[in-house]
Amino acid sequence: MEIKIEPNIELSEIPLSISLKEGACLRDALLMATPQVINKETGEYIDDPDFWDIRLNEVAIYHLKAGLDTKMNGGDVIRLKILYHLS
Repeated sequence: MEIKIEPNIELSEIPLSISLKEGACLRDALLMATPQVINKETGEYIDDPDFWDIRLNEVAIYHLKAGLDTKMNGGDVIRLKILYHLS
């Protein structure tokens, strides 16, 4: 299934879409699109509101009932707002 990624700035490291297998969750999508926001050891979201804001279909990651375990659907949109970028 195709998932759209909408960053507020273009960075070559961030794809504009990704393909996931059925049953994939938000954690899987973020690990593929922006692995820097997931702790590699724990699999938890690295909460850094000074650097980024992530939303799934306009819902802030903090407000998703299942959090990172939210099941993805084809056509979902992950909006990635990068608030600070180190060059």
